[in-house]
Amino acid sequence: MKKIHIIIILVFSLLIGLLTSMQIHSIESAGGGLVSALEVEEYRKELQEAQTKKEELRQELLAYEKEIETINERSISEDIFLDSQRRLLERYRMGVGLVDVKGPGITITIDDPPSPEDWEDEYSIIAKSYELLLLMINQLKAAGAEAISVNDQRIVASSTIVDRNDRISINGLFVTPPLNVKAIGDPEMLESFLAVRYGILDMMRDYSLRVSVSKQEELTIPRYYGPLQIRHAAIMESAAAE
Repeated sequence: MKKIHIIIILVFSLLIGLLTSMQIHSIESAGGGLVSALEVEEYRKELQEAQTKKEELRQELLAYEKEIETINERSISEDIFLDSQRRLLERYRMGVGLVDVKGPGITITIDDPPSPEDWEDEYSIIAKSYELLLLMINQLKAAGAEAISVNDQRIVASSTIVDRNDRISINGLFVTPPLNVKAIGDPEMLESFLAVRYGILDMMRDYSLRVSVSKQEELTIPRYYGPLQIRHAAIMESAAAE
């Protein structure tokens, strides 16, 4: 009898132990599944936040790249504008004779004839007939000369060529024969304008002046160093606004 009671107790004990073990295992399993789901949800949220942040950074990067592109385009545009203005300024300075220039053209040498014994030492036909020099300069301009000098005195709009006491004064400085006239332009055109029949070269030779013309592939003409005095002219407001 006692043995049966002991066996029944053991069986119940085993059953209770088994049930307890199964319940514990079920709780552990349920608890493990619950933790994993929470972790997955947390990871999902973190991933979404990371993706959102990545998209925000990408948009910010695109905005910076666009801004840099705009700045570069503006800089290039400004550089092009400044370069064009710089070239335009150089052309203006070249046109008014404020820079040294070089290029093809011609050189003209004009000298007095040999002096007779009864002439005074300082007597000069060129100085007495300086209007011929003015006529030559005008013809060179008409032929398209882009720069002219006489004995390295640059001829500009404000240049003066006058006779002072039988001496030629150019830009306020005296020049003495032989005169070396330089003109930059098309050599063929410049020479043909001067060499026409009864033209300036023939007129100078009629005065017994010795004149020679030489075409040059390249010659240099210095800048104008005299003062630029503008006392009465003023820029119009409409021109200044432009």
